[in-house]
Amino acid sequence: MVIPVLDESIRERLYGAPAVASVDMTLMSSGTQLFDEASIYATQHPLDVLLRTIFVEKRISKEYFSAKCREYALRKGYQPLQANTEGSNLVRTLQQGGITINRFLQTLSVLNLTLTDMQVSFKTPEGVDETFSVRKTAASHKKVER
Repeated sequence: MVIPVLDESIRERLYGAPAVASVDMTLMSSGTQLFDEASIYATQHPLDVLLRTIFVEKRISKEYFSAKCREYALRKGYQPLQANTEGSNLVRTLQQGGITINRFLQTLSVLNLTLTDMQVSFKTPEGVDETFSVRKTAASHKKVER
């Protein structure tokens, strides 16, 4: 006997909500959110703002992130107890703020996100606004605007 696959619109009409695709999605959509919109504006550190925005927009819960930290640490060869400690340390670091670029990139790796483009704007001592953009596919830094 073949069981038909319901498309998402039919599933929503029958059950009143979209289907949860996986355990990951269940953990992501439930539980305590690590950051909320107010926490985005509670810091002026640009990497904190960017990372907290990602957490809010993707609705990443503490439970989901902790599970992802554990998976990441185990993939890196940590023992289970070390994996738990590493995850707790990363959560604490993110909540304290002032993260480094290395912790930012580590957090993206934990979430299985690949950085493909980054743009940095700054004002020179002469008062000139400059923006640099780095794309993963580009071989060199490219000045976008001056």
